[in-house]
Amino acid sequence: MLTEVTSLELLEDAQFKDLGGKAIHCWQMVRQGIAIPRSIVVPAQCYVDHVARCDVQELIAKVLKGEDMDANLAEIRSRIEAAPLDESIVAKVADFLGSLKGETRAVSARSSGSLEDLKDSSFAGQYETFLNLRTIEDAVSGIKKCWASMWKEHVLAYRAQLEELGVMPTMAVLVMHQINSKAAGVMFTRNPVTGSTDECIIEAVYGQGEGLVGGELDPDRYTYIKSKNAFVNPVIANKTHKYILNAKSDIEKVACDPSEQNVACLPDNCLLTQISTKPS
Repeated sequence: MLTEVTSLELLEDAQFKDLGGKAIHCWQMVRQGIAIPRSIVVPAQCYVDHVARCDVQELIAKVLKGEDMDANLAEIRSRIEAAPLDESIVAKVADFLGSLKGETRAVSARSSGSLEDLKDSSFAGQYETFLNLRTIEDAVSGIKKCWASMWKEHVLAYRAQLEELGVMPTMAVLVMHQINSKAAGVMFTRNPVTGSTDECIIEAVYGQGEGLVGGELDPDRYTYIKSKNAFVNPVIANKTHKYILNAKSDIEKVACDPSEQNVACLPDNCLLTQISTKPS
């Protein structure tokens, strides 16, 4: 069992129950030599320990019985966010922040749930991610807010739909170096609509990925057919806006330059790199 904050690059072995869906897949990419931003992981046991100090067990029992859902869920989230984070976690996150180099010295806190990215449940978009955290106070708050996001109404509704309310989930948190990206996107290794395993789908927007994952911006869409080893029928969106890191390193929504609006935001060589390095 992993109990301490650890660098993904230094982790020699990993278990899904310790890292959750997102972090275990990032660790697998690191092991395959795929470049990702520097990251540390706050393992799921830290969530378990934190919640145990928050005096929420009675509230959780009421929620699982369907009692006064809105008020009890809000109180659970409030107690998780208000409770002090273990000092050893704070120290390791502070060390990580202090070690960052390059254009941005900020991190994102990314949820990595134990029921996430499974065969029968994705939890895509259910939990929270917090971007551009520049101070230790921001990073600590982001970690606790990720944990608290497990106790939102729509997450409980999704768990009920999957008939998994009886399973007590846990959550690790990835603390990842924030990249000042020219474009950002997501790749599905099977078609998420049809389920076809012969298709990879890539969607991308200019700048940060905030507008894509939130469903606010229309992305470019690329379909790769594995059996043909070729991209087919790219759909280039009319991209009017993008999210960027501004001069103050804050995330800001700005208008795209007219020269960008109807041009692919990912060059061909970038698409080929994504396909050639995707995890098996």
